[in-house]
Amino acid sequence: MALTAHHKYAIIYIFLILGLLVLFGFLFLMERGRVCYKSWHTKKHQTNRNEKQNLIEKVYLSVRNYYTYTVTHKWLLTLIIIPVICVVSLPFIGEETPELGSGKKNWNRDSVCSRFAYLACAFYTVTYIFSLKNNPFALMLLTSHEKLNYIHRRLSIFALLFGLIHGIGNIGIAVADNAQDSLAGGMYPTGYAILTFTVVFAISSISYIRKNYYEWFFILHHLCSIGLLCTIWLHSENAAIYMKVCVSVYAFDRGLRVLRSCLNFSKVQIFLLDNDLIYLRGPKPTSFFFFLPWAAGNHVYLNIPILSYWQLHPFTMLSSPTDDCIEMMLAVRTGFTKRLAGHVNKRGSIKQVSLSEEKKLGSVSSSCKSQLSDEHSSSWSCSPVSLEMPSHQMIVLIDGPYGPMTNLYKDYSNVLFLSSGVGITYTLPILKDIARCKSSKTKKITFVWSCRSKSLLMAIFNILKELIKNESQIQLDITCHYTNSYSYKEIPDIQFISDKKFSLRVLDDRPHFDLYLKPFLEEAQGQTAAIATCGSEGFLKHVKKNVSSCVTASDDLFQHYEEI
Repeated sequence: MALTAHHKYAIIYIFLILGLLVLFGFLFLMERGRVCYKSWHTKKHQTNRNEKQNLIEKVYLSVRNYYTYTVTHKWLLTLIIIPVICVVSLPFIGEETPELGSGKKNWNRDSVCSRFAYLACAFYTVTYIFSLKNNPFALMLLTSHEKLNYIHRRLSIFALLFGLIHGIGNIGIAVADNAQDSLAGGMYPTGYAILTFTVVFAISSISYIRKNYYEWFFILHHLCSIGLLCTIWLHSENAAIYMKVCVSVYAFDRGLRVLRSCLNFSKVQIFLLDNDLIYLRGPKPTSFFFFLPWAAGNHVYLNIPILSYWQLHPFTMLSSPTDDCIEMMLAVRTGFTKRLAGHVNKRGSIKQVSLSEEKKLGSVSSSCKSQLSDEHSSSWSCSPVSLEMPSHQMIVLIDGPYGPMTNLYKDYSNVLFLSSGVGITYTLPILKDIARCKSSKTKKITFVWSCRSKSLLMAIFNILKELIKNESQIQLDITCHYTNSYSYKEIPDIQFISDKKFSLRVLDDRPHFDLYLKPFLEEAQGQTAAIATCGSEGFLKHVKKNVSSCVTASDDLFQHYEEI
């Protein structure tokens, strides 16, 4: 296949987008080096927090904070990206082209429609690369593939839009030239199939459908993806090369995930803590992630064959890499988690454990080093919950973990964690990992969590209570906000714990984040600081609004928002 000008522009588009990601990767590594050096210097020399910043640092931090504000507010980023892509595309689409059989150049309609098709193929190629769970750019940026889903979704929209313009434009040309008979032959039948898949694909990807009918979205998304690949491949030999790349990328990722899931299996104990909460624990698979490193806050995809052979669902691990077990807290909603809760409730058994046995088991431990007696062979010493609840052993296939290969927050002098509900499964493992790490540069951690579930509060409080027992050079300030209709004081064993280096308290109200943000930023003046947040979409919007109102252009602050 000859490389025409059309192909050249499409390939330039592909490498332009990938090249920008590589550039951001280098800039990100430079930022990591700057943060590590500054935090190390602060900890070693005990830098005064009121030390003035030089002009270069002020300018750099101002630019970085404006960039952070843009990327953490997706609506603003979208408003910037849409005109940029359109402006870059127009010169290619509108370039004059010689008519067939003539050396004269003009804007002929066929060439313009064809160029939309080439651009659509280029966007399809890039969007398939960013749909990978095993994404090399995520590893390079020390982030999760989920954070690159924004690129995947936005480029998918342009790919579908340009494809629609190409198809509708060609139909319009045929009608305008009174060539309606040609609409029934040639490339048009495959074009109609592409149009059908495009419409179904677009409708099923609407945010409301994706969040409320995830399993239907999952099925349609993959079926339409395969359908588009096949029909575009058959539609034109010029598009075949792009589709071959997409097929190779898709097959590699799915094949690796299936192989990893089959090798990474574990026999786990699943507890139904409440009608809306599941606790899962089991031994760590021996071939976890094919020996690639992983970090606290990573997530895995679970497949339970007894419920479904082909569905994989993402959940954040409550355990950290230093633990010998895997632990998860799952909120019961619709679909998979509801079926799992029903299965455990129906087939699970309730084990009554005496006081002496419960003391033997221990309320919390950081690792699952061994199974105990034959009578309780399914119980490990890391259980943060009572065993007086329905439980059931099941084989679980695990794909992952996915996310950063290192805990970035160890490099910051001051860290603020904000989370709600089961969003604590992201922030708590990172907190544990920093507290255990002797080489951490962190001096102080402020940990704020809100929840309304009694069972979740009891389980997490036990883990936090055990965490602060271990000696740590880091100052810990932990606050749990209990937002149920009755007081936490009615729950046994929930009380204030404090010392010179730590405090653990529970409050009966909703958190006011500005009361934490302002003191945190004042304390972090002249030092590196990071905020990690995990919760629902509404929770994250509320936190972002508070952060935007408190942060100044000169604050050395890293922000991360994780949606559950």
